[in-house]
Amino acid sequence: MKALFLGLALLAAAQATPAPSGLLRVEAHGHSNRWTFDAAPGALVAKLDGAEVWRRTGPFAQPTGLDVQIAPGRVILMSTDAKTSRVFLTAYDLETGRPLWLNKVYDGYAEAMAGVRGISGYTLLVQGSSGEPSFGKVFGVSLTTGKTLWTARQDVVGFDDDEVLVLDYGVGSPMNIPHLLPLVRVQSATGQQTKFTLTLPTRPGCGEMNYQGSIPDLRFTNRYLYALRQDACGKFIVRFPWQGDIHTAMVYPDRRGPFPANPPAGR
Repeated sequence: MKALFLGLALLAAAQATPAPSGLLRVEAHGHSNRWTFDAAPGALVAKLDGAEVWRRTGPFAQPTGLDVQIAPGRVILMSTDAKTSRVFLTAYDLETGRPLWLNKVYDGYAEAMAGVRGISGYTLLVQGSSGEPSFGKVFGVSLTTGKTLWTARQDVVGFDDDEVLVLDYGVGSPMNIPHLLPLVRVQSATGQQTKFTLTLPTRPGCGEMNYQGSIPDLRFTNRYLYALRQDACGKFIVRFPWQGDIHTAMVYPDRRGPFPANPPAGR
């Protein structure tokens, strides 16, 4: 497997900020960072280096959520409509704004939410949840056709050009067991899935491990998975490499402050 992209940093493919005249401005990342997109209810305005290139109306009327991902030759817009609980994916030609395809990711689901995580090969990765209680789902969507190629449970860990790693606390997977991490490798082009479980090692003489409470229990970089745990001896970190033997772990005390940042990439 190639080095994984930073999973958590890709949770949002674009950052939305307030703009003049009550617009929502999205600075899109990825294929080009020169594009900006201004969204008002029912309209999307694409600008290149500050100059308007095209504008389109579409199924993103009165959006409560807006996510933009730029892929080669196209821009993918995800929008959430609060009135209908629908989540749409719409692809436009990047240069002209011509509509290419539409995918109703969540159509009429209760409490639906979704976000674009990134691109693996020619597959767009979308993570969403719906229902009460909330149920997580990962969608693999073709960049070419907009069709959903595959789905998986439950949260995207990371991905490269060929594979997606998913954390799966679904039916038949160990849940709320601190020393077990149920993971799934998904081939992004075909959706073929391989399940496996990582076992976190305990520290001798420190008793059983537990989660660290308010601190997020997992963090990811382009090379490692960090599981944050605690036992009778205190808080500690278990680090697994994505490259090489994924079952080889390093265990060391967690000496960070109460509000730790993600570990730097490559460490």
